[in-house]
Amino acid sequence: MGDCVDGLKIKRTQDSHNDDEICEGCMMGKSTVKTFPKSIHGMVKTKEELEIIHSDVMALMETKYQGGSRFVVTFIDDFSRDIVAYYISNKSEVIDRFVEHKALMENQL
Repeated sequence: MGDCVDGLKIKRTQDSHNDDEICEGCMMGKSTVKTFPKSIHGMVKTKEELEIIHSDVMALMETKYQGGSRFVVTFIDDFSRDIVAYYISNKSEVIDRFVEHKALMENQL
């Protein structure tokens, strides 16, 4: 360990470990988490539109949009992968926009 960097003197303390030992902090820092599947399609197969709808609420930047909207809610149909976005002023409007979106999609089927 002493020769890892030129020009840097490392002083050992009583708590120093041997070069062969790995401290708990180093082990935790190098730990990895099992990755998620790249697509939900590998686990769940939807057979028709509106079976599964994914949604997300995003805060916009400092600028307000369309009638003072500060957020955007998106709905993604798992089967068709169609994406629809709605501008909303408050997060409390998400349920209303979902009901509106669902009715619109059902009318198009």
